[in-house]
Amino acid sequence: MSLYRAVFNKLYVLWFDYYTREEFKGMKNLINSDLVTALITECDNIRRREASDIEDDDFEKKNIPYIDTNNYLRDVSNDNNTLIFGRRGCGKTSLLIKVAQENSKKDDSKLIIVRDMQSMKKTDGDLIIIKLLIKIISEMNKYINAEVAPEVCRSYRSEHTGIKGILKKIFKRQNKEILKEYNELKTFIYLAYKMQDNLSNIYKMEKSLTYRVVTNFEEKKEREQRSSRKFDGKILNKDSIDFSLLKKMGKIENDFELSIQLSNVIQNNISVVDSKTINKEDEIIKNRSDILEEQKDNIVTLFKCFYSITKKQIVLMLDDFYQIKNDNQPFIIQFLHDVSKDCTNRGFRFKLFAIPGRLILNDQGVDMSYKDDFSPLTIDTDMSNIDFLCDHLSKMLSAISESINTENYLSKQDILDLFPRHNNEEVFTYMILASGGVPRDFIVLFKEVIIEARKNNQECVKKENIYNVVKKTRDDKDNNVENDASLSSETIDMLRRCLENDFANNYKTNVFLYPISAANDKVQETILRNLENLRYLYLIKDNLTSEKTKEQCKAYMIDMSFCIVGSRKKNNFEIRKYWEKTEKSSVLRQSVMWSFPSEVIDAVEKEIESIKDN
Repeated sequence: MSLYRAVFNKLYVLWFDYYTREEFKGMKNLINSDLVTALITECDNIRRREASDIEDDDFEKKNIPYIDTNNYLRDVSNDNNTLIFGRRGCGKTSLLIKVAQENSKKDDSKLIIVRDMQSMKKTDGDLIIIKLLIKIISEMNKYINAEVAPEVCRSYRSEHTGIKGILKKIFKRQNKEILKEYNELKTFIYLAYKMQDNLSNIYKMEKSLTYRVVTNFEEKKEREQRSSRKFDGKILNKDSIDFSLLKKMGKIENDFELSIQLSNVIQNNISVVDSKTINKEDEIIKNRSDILEEQKDNIVTLFKCFYSITKKQIVLMLDDFYQIKNDNQPFIIQFLHDVSKDCTNRGFRFKLFAIPGRLILNDQGVDMSYKDDFSPLTIDTDMSNIDFLCDHLSKMLSAISESINTENYLSKQDILDLFPRHNNEEVFTYMILASGGVPRDFIVLFKEVIIEARKNNQECVKKENIYNVVKKTRDDKDNNVENDASLSSETIDMLRRCLENDFANNYKTNVFLYPISAANDKVQETILRNLENLRYLYLIKDNLTSEKTKEQCKAYMIDMSFCIVGSRKKNNFEIRKYWEKTEKSSVLRQSVMWSFPSEVIDAVEKEIESIKDN
């Protein structure tokens, strides 16, 4: 007995020594530490990011965490018009914000202008374009006034005004380059002023306008006199506009007569045009969008002028563009594409952020393609590589922690230590499965499981905590059906019930294979894409061979919320470890084959047809 007691005492001493080490005690209390508290607080801020955050006064100084595993920052910053696709929560807005910040810190060749399109989802397409153009002109003016005008005006006054300027003029020693820069600046200010005036007038118009057109030589003469008057700008020092520069740009001063005409149209329902065009009183109908189209060349000239002065490319980034009504999307995209194409000096580019399948390029008379006219970029990732997702998401949380305090933060390993193995299963892997690998859903889930574990006085997160809070992430999905789906809420509800009935109650598994031959059918493709966008389904792999049927398939995982009751999974339900290998194949390839029943497909097809008819 004495030998056993001696061994026991020795083991007890060793255990006590290990247990009371500082690093072990730190590990034991990590979940309750201030670092974790700060992290879950910041997670709440990050999940609520908006594109408008770039307008904050301290935006450039903020340390915005972004783990760029796949070089998305480089791809979005290319010199092309770009379409960026990804499900809700995959990081589109975070990428947009990071691109804007990196540009403000490092890249002096771009003027980035950001708009959140969610607030315009009920606005007519032509009015959306006007709002965007007014925003662009406002930002251009802001940059010109802050960065260009003070230096140009100082140089001009030094070279061309006062006694010194008079003497230089007499002896022909004036610097002509300074005069040219000054005149270019005045020209831009004049054009920007007139363009804003035009756009404001067009915005006030009715959508369709009938007005009389008459010949009036007195009005024409007055209009010409008005064009030759000196323009009293803030920095013009009582000098007149150098219209020779305008003539080099295509004599566009005459194009700006529209703003004068529109003033008359709005007030008196009368417009005056050149008698060479119309020799008698007439009545015409013009749509607001047609009049906006007529201003396209002027807009291009303005953007070219800005680039000539600043050598800065205007980059318009539109977040949540899919929120715009489908009928309006082709017109807006075509207008922006035309302006970009006509800016031969590459002075204007645009980037659209949307969810897959919710961007409408083509309409009657519009023929564009993703690959030919844009650089498409998908920033989503599938569920095939669990190790990659584990690495990426743990690094993301560590980066958020570091953004709070660069000297004292949670490392990637600290994050993983919050989720130790439980019953020989990796708890962190279950976090990935519960969130579908979607960064924002993962952040929400992380915050909730930490709070749940603390509430239960646990030293780490357990699977039961994940099961208990996964239903909360489901609320966000259900609440955004109308925004994110191209099908009706009733149809989505029918598809959800179909999934839940077959997998939660019958097959009792969360992974299935869908035949590619069926998935390529337009109706079934629409169904699958909608369920993916809503995060009820997660793509594991887009092409593999079924072990059982030898068919080419897509592999999917259903959302974990379908198989959870309270704080546990349903009885006999298998959360399939599809990433594991067997001796001759893989667990994934041995999964059940499944597709939507014909009556469900027929119901969806009828809805799609009715949408087309309307």
